Amino acid sequence: MSLKKLKTLRRQVSLELEENLIPFWLEHVKDDGRKDFTGKMSNQLVKEPASKGLVLHARLLWTFSRLYRFYHQLQYLKLARECYGYISKHFWDQKYGGVYWSVSTDGHPEDSRKKTYAQVFFIYGLSEFYKCYPTPAILDQCTELFLQLERHAFDKDNLGYYEVCERDWAVAEDQRLSDKDMDEKKSMNTHLHILEAFTNLCSIRDDNLLKYRLTMLLEIFREKIIQPGTDHLGLFFDDAWQPRSKGISFGHEIEASWLIYEAAEVLDDRELLSRYEHISSNLAKKVFAKGLDPSGGLNYEIDEQSCLDTDKHFWVQAEAVVGFLNAYQITGQESYLDTVVSVWQFIQQYLVDKVYGEWFWKVDGKGVPDGDLPKICDWKGPYHNVRACIEVINRIDALLTQNNEQKGKYTYGQAL
Repeated sequence: MSLKKLKTLRRQVSLELEENLIPFWLEHVKDDGRKDFTGKMSNQLVKEPASKGLVLHARLLWTFSRLYRFYHQLQYLKLARECYGYISKHFWDQKYGGVYWSVSTDGHPEDSRKKTYAQVFFIYGLSEFYKCYPTPAILDQCTELFLQLERHAFDKDNLGYYEVCERDWAVAEDQRLSDKDMDEKKSMNTHLHILEAFTNLCSIRDDNLLKYRLTMLLEIFREKIIQPGTDHLGLFFDDAWQPRSKGISFGHEIEASWLIYEAAEVLDDRELLSRYEHISSNLAKKVFAKGLDPSGGLNYEIDEQSCLDTDKHFWVQAEAVVGFLNAYQITGQESYLDTVVSVWQFIQQYLVDKVYGEWFWKVDGKGVPDGDLPKICDWKGPYHNVRACIEVINRIDALLTQNNEQKGKYTYGQAL
């Protein structure tokens, strides 16, 4: 174990979190003119009129709840409570239950469809909020969302969950999460975040059906989403889980590598954990072999035409840091720790916006940032990079504690 690398990395990550990311979001997250949350802001910090997306708000709820649990500072709990209040008032469907995809600038329903991706992100944020503000009403709301998905979005014949329902929970004809996605009934991306949300919900709610569904999701990844012959994740599927795409998403694969392991851990089953430990490390191994750029960053994807996209997106780099550190914890292979360091150095050199703060959305293959993409929008929030920083700090602390314990045992043995 390279203690020097770990300690240096921990110090750098803490500085990034406390001197760049947190100050940025504390300053810019509120829309001062309206006293609600910023829906869109340019890279140059110009706030723009925009609808409010549930995904951004749910991620803000998760972020400030997690920051409060990490630092125990009341300013984070205050923001989490305000975010929860805004979602409950404007996004929650009082008639049919669940949350709208988006609301207008004045808080009225704009896109009232029930996209599974959004429902589970609210579960993710809500379950984290419960951990720092444990009230029965919040747990009941988590449970209701979970049961709504079970009643309406769950595919009883082929297992898994449909992508989109209408406001009244009828399965929608158009199943696209966004304009960039394929119109297919199921996707890897949505199921990855269902897995993530159910894992967090399992940590606060002891329920046999929930545990069964989490186990089922792990099996879906193992049997349906991970493609035989390549061991890469398929991206889109029909309702019977027949693959409908050929691309490879390096960011999702490295993110899945640690979220799958986390899900197996929360189920507290040694045999299950052993099985998914292998799957987790194998996903990281594939990304390590095919996705890394000589610059130190992680490339975006191999597209449907088998062309390599060498852009480096902010969320991909954030997930790479956590995923490769998780692989190092599982395998002990120093090459994974070296990769964590190199990706972090890439982030610091190219992605951190040293003029306006936070991180650029992406840089191209030469490290040139795209200044036209927003700093805040539905798909650009603090969830990936703040979470990555907290995960890295906690994981390094665990490794250092483990090393100290082993050293203590050795010294004791020598004394005997």
